[in-house]
Amino acid sequence: MSTFLRVLENEARNARPSAARRAEFAESCLEVRMFNVGEGEAILLVFPQKRAWFIDGGSSNGSTLNRKLGEGLIAYLEERQLTLEAFVPTHPHIDHVGALATILSSGSGRIASSLAIYRSDDGTWNLSKTWLNELRGAIASFATSGSGNVELRPLSDAHREIIVSEGVRAHLSAGSGDGAYTAIFLQLRFHKTPGSSSPGTPTAPTRGSSSIASGPRTSERTS
Repeated sequence: MSTFLRVLENEARNARPSAARRAEFAESCLEVRMFNVGEGEAILLVFPQKRAWFIDGGSSNGSTLNRKLGEGLIAYLEERQLTLEAFVPTHPHIDHVGALATILSSGSGRIASSLAIYRSDDGTWNLSKTWLNELRGAIASFATSGSGNVELRPLSDAHREIIVSEGVRAHLSAGSGDGAYTAIFLQLRFHKTPGSSSPGTPTAPTRGSSSIASGPRTSERTS
């Protein structure tokens, strides 16, 4: 059962949209779902054809909660029959990325054979920390196990435009620096195409995300 909220500047209230409004939501070309992970972040983007991306995926600074979160996120993908095509960590901290190793090690068929990871290109990713070492091992094992391959796409002082599908483009931008908060940012742009049944929905810039085209990846431009 879905819960609807009306989000105001300082509070969120329960909302009761009409049946017509609920039908509009059901036909929307974008679903954004925020998971309650405690201290951390995990946001799911769902596009047409059941394609999914995660913005972050981590909870607290411990391995146990991150492993539990990773298992829960995979279970959700499997329940919804969604295919995870990309993961974009906003910055390299365990409470934002700690569940990714468990996701990659799950052996789930809901992970695309070519998974893109868009991230900032700062030195924090190269530190020798337990959770980062586990992530590097999971990335390597994902390929050697025959599950597919992980495409690391670091960005530094760059902008990348990606065609997600007809009428949908993702714009990724990242600055440069040596600190963990050299974040990556996402802006999604929608427009209605001729013959489209659902209207385009412009969105405000959202911190951290990614995109993959349906089927073979189409156009990517870096500037």
